[in-house]
Amino acid sequence: MCTAAKEGYHCTIAFVIQMNGIHRVFPNEAKQPEFKEALVQAAKAGVQIVCYSCHVEAESIKITAVTRCM
Repeated sequence: MCTAAKEGYHCTIAFVIQMNGIHRVFPNEAKQPEFKEALVQAAKAGVQIVCYSCHVEAESIKITAVTRCM
């Protein structure tokens, strides 16, 4: 994905948060430092990293906000 972004393609990593009350997402650096580093490198390469916050009910999930994570 980093290579594609550097070549001019629009690239996005999206986190869909399927629970109420969560508005920000951070990688767990203590447990997965490689994942955090990969996200940092992707962001530096131009990959857009977004979080979709959702309102969840028994019969539905509705996206309520989209925010940039990094």
